[in-house]
Amino acid sequence: DYMFYDCDVLQNIILPNNLLSISERAFSLCSALTDVKIPNSIKEIKEYAFADSDKLATIAIEGNGSTTLGSNIFKNCDALTSAIIGDGVIEIGDRLFDTCSSLEEVTFGDNILIIPQAIFDYCNSLKKITIGNGVKTIAYAIAYHWDAKDIEVYISDLKAWCNIDC
Repeated sequence: DYMFYDCDVLQNIILPNNLLSISERAFSLCSALTDVKIPNSIKEIKEYAFADSDKLATIAIEGNGSTTLGSNIFKNCDALTSAIIGDGVIEIGDRLFDTCSSLEEVTFGDNILIIPQAIFDYCNSLKKITIGNGVKTIAYAIAYHWDAKDIEVYISDLKAWCNIDC
């Protein structure tokens, strides 16, 4: 835990292809961090792993088919504008993007079953959410304190999501 916590000179991270886990607060408060390459080998990213890294602009996590993401991983990442949570991710924690004030677009892959509560709390710039085919539940109050307007929500296969059989 806390491996590079509050490291203000770390700008880019290329994680090794055999890495399985990113520990709690491993890269929290890395104020210069702009770019992270997360390998598909990752099985788990723990709570607050990148929280308060306020220059991190985009993130893509493909996962390996059993990847889980803890809560508050990107909390207060003020420069984060887009996120892709790929098909290899199966579970995401609540408040994943809490207070990401610049977040505009999020895509969830097909193997996530639940969009948890407060995942977009204080994400007032959010304009587009794409939900994969696997989502069965969207929790109540996914966005407390939310002032976003004119948001677009795309469901990959509405017929399947609504369990409509024609």
